[in-house]
Amino acid sequence: NCVVEGRDIGTIVFPQAEVKFFLIADTHIRAERRQLELSKMGEEKSLDALINEIEQRDNQQCDCVL
Repeated sequence: NCVVEGRDIGTIVFPQAEVKFFLIADTHIRAERRQLELSKMGEEKSLDALINEIEQRDNQQCDCVL
């Protein structure tokens, strides 16, 4: 028994898992986190641009099988 999180855990690593949970954080919060990560790497990007990128990626991935 274990709890694991991360991209592709439910589809690649444990595709036959008995139980899968899919959680989504608020888009604005995710954009703020990404902006902080980029800032630490010396990159700057507006919050609006990051929100737009996240929403586009989410829309592209919304039909993925878990």
